[in-house]
Amino acid sequence: MIERRPFDRLGGADHGWLNAKHHFSFAGYHEPARMGWGALRVWNDDTIAPHTGFPPHPHADMEIITYVREGAISHQDSLGNWHWPAASRTTPRRCRCAPMRACWAPR
Repeated sequence: MIERRPFDRLGGADHGWLNAKHHFSFAGYHEPARMGWGALRVWNDDTIAPHTGFPPHPHADMEIITYVREGAISHQDSLGNWHWPAASRTTPRRCRCAPMRACWAPR
């Protein structure tokens, strides 16, 4: 069943440099009825302020799909692999994180 959820009713938090909206339970947002959808566990809609980013943090056994709506971001993993996804209307950029490799968006 398809459920329409207005954007302003999503969970999330505004951290100043990061305004995050969570479609499923994530971080400080916990909604037992929204723990994921099949194998999909995290679907966040993040707005990241220019010249900021996430500090290094680990990911284990997951694929991360980044779709940039406007502007561009940079992404580096602990192996030194860089990605520069730019705004796209067609294909999401994908980055596969190996077990316990740190991934971050440099500031």
